[in-house]
Amino acid sequence: MELTHVSGGSHLIQAPTNFGVHIVDNECIVVDTGFGRDNSRKLLKILDKNHLRLKAVINTHCHADHCGGNSLISRRTGAKFYAPRAEVPFIEEPRLHVRTLFGQAYPPQDSSLRLLLGDPCRIDQPLEEGPLEIGNHRFHVISLPGHSTGQVGIQTEDNVLFAGDAIFTKQVIDKHPLPFYVDPDETIQSVKKLLELDVDRIVPGHGSILNRDEAVKHAEYYLSRIEAIDDMVLNAARKPTSMDEIISITATQLGVESNVFQHLLSSTTIKGHLTSLLQRGLITMKLDGFQMVWHKV
Repeated sequence: MELTHVSGGSHLIQAPTNFGVHIVDNECIVVDTGFGRDNSRKLLKILDKNHLRLKAVINTHCHADHCGGNSLISRRTGAKFYAPRAEVPFIEEPRLHVRTLFGQAYPPQDSSLRLLLGDPCRIDQPLEEGPLEIGNHRFHVISLPGHSTGQVGIQTEDNVLFAGDAIFTKQVIDKHPLPFYVDPDETIQSVKKLLELDVDRIVPGHGSILNRDEAVKHAEYYLSRIEAIDDMVLNAARKPTSMDEIISITATQLGVESNVFQHLLSSTTIKGHLTSLLQRGLITMKLDGFQMVWHKV
């Protein structure tokens, strides 16, 4: 891990979850803090090595791989923390996010759930779409929901967008063929909105820096995967089929690993597709013996 220049004051520390770093003089703002304490320790060492004082942290959304380092950084620095308004409760109490994936009940205990849990961290200021000034750092907050309810991207004055998980690259999708998002329609709109922004470089949450042409290619691949999942869900419901069966059929066809963590993520994505297909009149739903039964129109 090392500090890589992107443009102007915008920098990147590439890691399993990327850290955005915006520098003015010897002061910096970090975008996302990665998963767990080890990565955040490495981040702080790199900032120290480059004689940078951390002024603030901006979280693009509430998932533990993007905000799991918050707590350690909060304890070790005087940084202020910013996050999208809709995501604040889940960052301040990560177990609440886990419960939302299981209908507000707490899911069965399983070691895989650690991937969903970061340490709680208080947020100092919720974010809304629009201009954002933190000291001498000037950004524009871009609303990019879909992957999560209130996800944002952070656009710098250097025409760089730290995009969070608003876009996944081909490499990420090939590794994780059933992407996670809570709303496929909002996800599609956010990908299209991202491509319309006046930016020269896009830094995704996972993977390498993208120029505009590269971003278009990866976006097209991502959108084609969302469309393919639509088709798979419809095919699973070509005869009346329960929601649990549709989830199982679709996730199994895509080779998703069978554990509680993946079940919660896959169920959320596929339920989002079912709702979207219902709203578009492509599928029907009825209750049968207290089961939701779906059937392709």
